[in-house]
Amino acid sequence: MKKIIKRIIILIPITIIMVITIMLIVLALNPLRRQSTQDIYEYVMELTPIGMSMGEVLRVIARQDWELWRVNENHGFIRPGPSDPEDFALGRHTRVGEKSIIAILGTYTGGHGRVFFSYTGVVAYWGFDENGILIDVIVIKETDRL
Repeated sequence: MKKIIKRIIILIPITIIMVITIMLIVLALNPLRRQSTQDIYEYVMELTPIGMSMGEVLRVIARQDWELWRVNENHGFIRPGPSDPEDFALGRHTRVGEKSIIAILGTYTGGHGRVFFSYTGVVAYWGFDENGILIDVIVIKETDRL
């Protein structure tokens, strides 16, 4: 009985250390964490160059296994980023295109000195003209923190 208790006492900390180590390795290996927004934007632009159709962009999204968040055939997307709240409230904001697609390229936790208490989503916005031809792409990292 004492041998079993000794084994359990030894195995529990080893198991905890192994789980934490694996979690940290997985976090560190996420390419979205290591790449700048500009690098990710350039990669997205290689896959979905200006002039591509909405259908072609949707096929790239599916092939890359990105999470399709929204397809809007009726209006473009609102350009994200810092703006005057009063302008936004008054409807003065920059709309990109006549149609749009939004997809989540991936997510990760941690960053900015925090290991587990933040969540970052890498999001791409594609804007299309009235004919469904790609005219603009934006990639941003959106982070929520506790």
